[in-house]
Amino acid sequence: MRPMGSSLGSGRTAPGVDHDLERAQAEEELRRRSAILETVGFASSHFLRSAKWEQGLRDVLEHLGRATNVVRVDLCDRVLNSEGRPVLRLREEWSHPAVAARWSFTAHREVPLDEPVFRRWGEALSAGEPVFIRTYELPEPERVAFSTAGIGSLLLLPIILGKQWSSLLGFGDVGERRWSAGELEALRTVTDLFAAALDRVRIEAALRESEAQLQHSQKMEAVGRLAGGVAHDFNNLLLAIQGRTELLLAEPDLPAQVMSDLAEIRAAASRAATLTRQLLAFSRRPLMEPQVLDLNQVVRQMESMVRRLLGEDIILVTRLAPDLWPVQADPGHLEQVLMNLLVNARDAMPEGGAITIETANLELDRAAARRQGVGEAGSYILLQVTDTGCGIPASLHERIFEPFFTTKEQGKGTGLGLSMVWGIVKQSGGHVSVSSTVGMGATFRILLPRSAAPLPTSPAVAVKPEPLGGTETIMLVEDDAAVRSLVRKVLERRGYTVLEATNGAEAIQLVESYPVRIDLILTDVVMPDLNGPTLVERLTQRLPHARVLFMSGYTDQDLNGRGVEPFRAGFISKPFSPDLLAAKVRSILDSPWSENENGISS
Repeated sequence: MRPMGSSLGSGRTAPGVDHDLERAQAEEELRRRSAILETVGFASSHFLRSAKWEQGLRDVLEHLGRATNVVRVDLCDRVLNSEGRPVLRLREEWSHPAVAARWSFTAHREVPLDEPVFRRWGEALSAGEPVFIRTYELPEPERVAFSTAGIGSLLLLPIILGKQWSSLLGFGDVGERRWSAGELEALRTVTDLFAAALDRVRIEAALRESEAQLQHSQKMEAVGRLAGGVAHDFNNLLLAIQGRTELLLAEPDLPAQVMSDLAEIRAAASRAATLTRQLLAFSRRPLMEPQVLDLNQVVRQMESMVRRLLGEDIILVTRLAPDLWPVQADPGHLEQVLMNLLVNARDAMPEGGAITIETANLELDRAAARRQGVGEAGSYILLQVTDTGCGIPASLHERIFEPFFTTKEQGKGTGLGLSMVWGIVKQSGGHVSVSSTVGMGATFRILLPRSAAPLPTSPAVAVKPEPLGGTETIMLVEDDAAVRSLVRKVLERRGYTVLEATNGAEAIQLVESYPVRIDLILTDVVMPDLNGPTLVERLTQRLPHARVLFMSGYTDQDLNGRGVEPFRAGFISKPFSPDLLAAKVRSILDSPWSENENGISS
């Protein structure tokens, strides 16, 4: 096939030429073809045996240049530059010493492929055809560079990966070099070999990236498990501190100074509880109450409050996609995610700037999903926060989501904000990433899967239950003495009869020896020997009508693996206030009874 703007010679001589000349030309063509095929052997051995074959790539190009008797050989890749434009980027080159001394074209220049002349040649390359170009056909500055080096013509051969050309081999020679069919056929073998080698590079790069992602994920998981365990133990301590403080504050006739001190203790405990929630969020185990919602609505509801938070020297811009798909997530947690990103953006702009919040619908195929960092192709909703602040060095991009890591000066941040963002997004089935350049601001991209369920017709109105008491009998099972004592005191003050057990075995023994009806089993989930769900399963065989309320400093992801799922009668997260506990207990006791409510026949 004759490529556009080219004339590929066959190597045949005109009639009447001396047969000796024909024979000499045929022998020269055979020699060049054999030399090219010998280079194929050299390159194949090099590509297959070398673990770092790209380090010797220039040697392969030099062999090709000397075998074809040209003065320059280039290996270029077809890529998108930072502006999203298709360009030809030099990977490796070889020039004859005489040409190299006059070569003025910078090795790192990107040749734009969206210019008309390159688009025309690109059509031939896409069809797998070689393209022959005379130097004067090139646009500037390429024409000047090649002419200065004495190169009169170029042969471009596409390297096909998949169904499109991804790279090319370029051969430059003085004058208008004529390439024979035999040479072109041999060079096609060369491009096939390069295609296999580049495919190997692509696969190895993908494997290295996957391995790096796996190692990073494993590190984050390990830190997350540690954070979750610390938060669980700390929650028990906080529950005792907060609960006792609330009980003391409810006492009449306390001196003003004592009331003031207790209020300070309560405030400090509340701040500590916020830190434990952030730790739990990072550990990807936040207590979530997901619902189908409109992400745009979450942004709009926060907008007026956020504008006051950011200050007058920061401009807030929202670009919310119309007809945004619904997501299934916890609205409170999404607000925390957005708030943390906005606070970080504000802190990155001490002299003012602009923050842009964007939402969009994205339909990702497998390749796009892999580039975006999500596991599967499908429909996603984008939440993007961009600032014009100081930016984040590339070396820190992987660390900024780690707990307690912060670039802020001491006393200005806990290092838990972005780790909480990471945990909530992961728990919601999404992905979060950052792109940033120092001095150019930062962009955080969050992808959440589209909900298959439609938006509810009207938002549910949450009604806070009154913390009323009662006269029912409650079985309390808790291995932490401070927590058990507090819970018992709270419930007894509200009129309940409380049977107290320190572990599962003691609870079973107490039930067997206690003749009175037990209305509610209030048990910790994680206990030594016999955990909460196993205990409930055994107790409900004897107490089929007893309601169940689990409490734990762990979170719902932990609990799902501990057998809690069949017993969804109630759950309360530590630490909790006395009023919240009383309200939750009353809500469980007053809820309508249904058969098999606790997963046990009644």
